[in-house]
Amino acid sequence: MSTAHSYNAEMMAPPATRKIQVRSLIVGIVFSVVAIIIGFFRPDEFFRGYLLAFMAWLGVTLGSMAVLMIRHLTGGGWGTVIRRVMGAAMRCIPLMTILFVPILIGMPRLYIWARPLNTIGEQHLREHKVLSFAARIHHSRRSLFCDLESLVIFTDQVVARAGPAHPAE
Repeated sequence: MSTAHSYNAEMMAPPATRKIQVRSLIVGIVFSVVAIIIGFFRPDEFFRGYLLAFMAWLGVTLGSMAVLMIRHLTGGGWGTVIRRVMGAAMRCIPLMTILFVPILIGMPRLYIWARPLNTIGEQHLREHKVLSFAARIHHSRRSLFCDLESLVIFTDQVVARAGPAHPAE
């Protein structure tokens, strides 16, 4: 058997897939431009919506990482089919780190604890602003978690290249 790639027509996506892909890209670009325009005129609503969407997609990427880690721990053949899909979703974590930048920019609009102390009007809120929720500490924790997640992704890629953990008998 040859190691050259064979392009089997049965394995290829149908031609309509290309049309759907192009239309989806156009719709995504249009709505991204609309979101940026809304971000300039109504930044509070923009950052709240962006945070919601970011958390939804972060849940997909981190959930995929969790399922893949459980599969590696338990072994067996139950996760063979979903391993590639979960690995691909997990590899979006560096992209999610980049997409976190608008949240960093809008953090004072999203969270009262990220605002400077002299801009908080209510006295009881000033009194409850504690060091553990300071914005700098939050950024450093986020950076640490991103580094750890990247290490997990790298480790998974090394394990995947090494071959199966339990060879067939």
